[in-house]
Amino acid sequence: MFSKKKTIQSPVSGKKEEVDVETIPSVFYGGQNPRVYELQKKYNAAPAEEKVISSSAKKIPASMPVQKQYKAPKPVGGRKKWPWIVGAIILFIAFIVVATWHYINDAKKQLQPSSTEKEEVTVQIEEPIVDEVIDISTTTPDTSIPEEISTTTVDIEEEILTLLPLNFPASIFTRTADQDNDQLTDIEESVVQVDSTVWDTDGDGYYDGQELENLYNPSGVAPMKLIDSGLVREYINPVYKYRIYYPQSWNATAIDPQSAHLLINAITGEYIDIRAIPLDTGQDFRTWFGMYATGQQYSNMTPFTNRFDIEGYLRDDKLVAYFPTKQFVFVIVYEPGIQQQIAYPSIFNMMVQSFRPTKTVVDIPDQTVLPPLATTTISTST
Repeated sequence: MFSKKKTIQSPVSGKKEEVDVETIPSVFYGGQNPRVYELQKKYNAAPAEEKVISSSAKKIPASMPVQKQYKAPKPVGGRKKWPWIVGAIILFIAFIVVATWHYINDAKKQLQPSSTEKEEVTVQIEEPIVDEVIDISTTTPDTSIPEEISTTTVDIEEEILTLLPLNFPASIFTRTADQDNDQLTDIEESVVQVDSTVWDTDGDGYYDGQELENLYNPSGVAPMKLIDSGLVREYINPVYKYRIYYPQSWNATAIDPQSAHLLINAITGEYIDIRAIPLDTGQDFRTWFGMYATGQQYSNMTPFTNRFDIEGYLRDDKLVAYFPTKQFVFVIVYEPGIQQQIAYPSIFNMMVQSFRPTKTVVDIPDQTVLPPLATTTISTST
């Protein structure tokens, strides 16, 4: 039906031959209706005057299918909603970021310290220039009141300074044994490494207790100063700047962050309690004593001056000492703990003799060795 003559070269003879080739008209491609397009082709090829025909003569049969124009179906649900969802998520994240920034900014403002809160420590120090040599066998304590050499300014809240109430030892304790009567108990002699059976261990003419009280080394002629002997340490308070000697084998522990309350512990459980308690402007020591020294008698206090020319007050049994300054009263108390006897009375006295609120211009001079014959006539200054 749709045959067509075509000339091709025979693969057998190699000659060109004319063959019938069946072809499909182009109108069949894409599912087109050949009848409709055939009629349309003839109609377009006819002359113009022939195109005006009656509808009855050229009417397309009703049974012939007519293609309708394809319309894409509308999407279900109307407009797309995902842009709105994405926008809502972005707005929510932005809100969280802004709220977080606002919260952090307020927290920083609350943590900033007030400009009125100030803690300042000012210390004025003068280096010692001393050429004087003191013979402890003949020297008597200087009872005059020295001028204050340096001051310490500390701004600390009072409530921190009174964490624990002052506890004072009773006056009924006795000393532990002292075999050689050198004013050191046998327990103290083991701490400062001297012979508990010898009155003058190093043979320099001064008995062991006398040397320790005057801050000299009782266990050897050289070095003579106690601080150079390796038997004691010097504690310097980081806030209040006071200084004090204590045995090498003991421990110093601050109770509060401002180091206003210090405990120096012996290996036997006894300890020395040191406090820095405020002294109000214009308040004298006696008024302060009535406020803080609960249960104590002011009449039992004796004024004294220690080896660094620092004026203080010592209880008659030499177990409590006070050092008032312009700002504070420094209190040093011997606490025997559960012991029924006092094992370290001379070491406590040594600590009191070494105390100074700040560094002073007073220095401990070199010790003068006495002649051997003078050992029987040594004065016992206490």
